[in-house]
Amino acid sequence: MDTQGFDFRDARRQCMGWGLRAAVWWSASFIATVLAFRYPVLGNVGLLIGLLSVWRVGYIIKRYNWECGNTGWMRTWWMSFLTYIFCALATTLVQYLWFRFLDNGMLAHEMELMLQVPAYKELLERMNSTDTDSIRAALGNLSWLTYSFLTVNISLALVLSLPTMVFARMGLGKRR
Repeated sequence: MDTQGFDFRDARRQCMGWGLRAAVWWSASFIATVLAFRYPVLGNVGLLIGLLSVWRVGYIIKRYNWECGNTGWMRTWWMSFLTYIFCALATTLVQYLWFRFLDNGMLAHEMELMLQVPAYKELLERMNSTDTDSIRAALGNLSWLTYSFLTVNISLALVLSLPTMVFARMGLGKRR
């Protein structure tokens, strides 16, 4: 415990638990988004679940600040970032398991069908990415997919930790 009474071990333990809970939301959002290729309404459900998870993490950290005292801006950011890092790691594990055991090539097949649509072919030509074989090969490479999702998830952790910090700090001065 440091001089201001902030216990980093306890905060890290709390962030791990919150991150694992948020990973359930992110995983549900991911699965709904992947299944949206077959059931389009699930795309909106996945987006809503993802947005609600960000609000939930912010609310949990705000409640922690209320109960344990004002932690300050940097510690609030650290807690939100750490929560999202744990969430990103757990969600990447779920994504790996999804593609390893449950997907059975569904995403690659749906992307292949999309690449046959003339509008998407034209878009790929504009992006100078006419080599659809490389796209198919990338979707079939499990380690590449896992690394790509890990990179995206950690980037999301960094980006989402800032607005979460602001939300978690809003109204704390009135509470004390």
